[in-house]
Amino acid sequence: MALEVVRRVLEGRKGAGDGEGVRVVGLVGLWPTVTHIARSASGVRVGWLLRLPHFALVVGFLARVLMFFVSETVLAGLLKLVLDFPDDAAGTTAKFLKSPMGVRQALYMAKDEMNEITEDRWDKDIWVAATESERPRPKLIFYFGKRDHWVADHTRDELIAARAYREGGEEWKPRMLIDEEGIPHSFPIKHGAQVAEIVAGFVDEIIRADKP
Repeated sequence: MALEVVRRVLEGRKGAGDGEGVRVVGLVGLWPTVTHIARSASGVRVGWLLRLPHFALVVGFLARVLMFFVSETVLAGLLKLVLDFPDDAAGTTAKFLKSPMGVRQALYMAKDEMNEITEDRWDKDIWVAATESERPRPKLIFYFGKRDHWVADHTRDELIAARAYREGGEEWKPRMLIDEEGIPHSFPIKHGAQVAEIVAGFVDEIIRADKP
């Protein structure tokens, strides 16, 4: 979604004078699935289910029925016990599961992602933001997981090979890094503070790069 926002902002600024409209100075993508989500480990496992007729509707209805008989407090306790979630993550997940449309909407979104996140659709749009230019361009930083069940290693490596900055010039190209700390795709559950420190460094880098 962030890539699409940048594309639309850049499209809207075409023909505008300097200082007019919104200007995006940078983007940080965390564990991003930029292409071919269906080829990831989780995509292969659940993709066929999401394609079943009325799957989201049926599962969403069953979830509402089951959650009706479990209080939010009990559900949060089960999440902490079974999945070892911390208190805040367990409480947030319990609220989501108890919400009237949460499960159904999440499954609809997952199906849409399977259909939309395929080829590198940004050839003429987002990547032009990272071409050498005298005008300020958004600084793009992508931080991938080393083992991410929502990003296939080969699609990640192909994107890095095709789009990423390499030592020795072309500093305007996106920076694409692979995490070496073993942080999972679900980092907000237990690794939020650690990732926040990483992102703070990226934001500082973007701000410094944008200064005249």
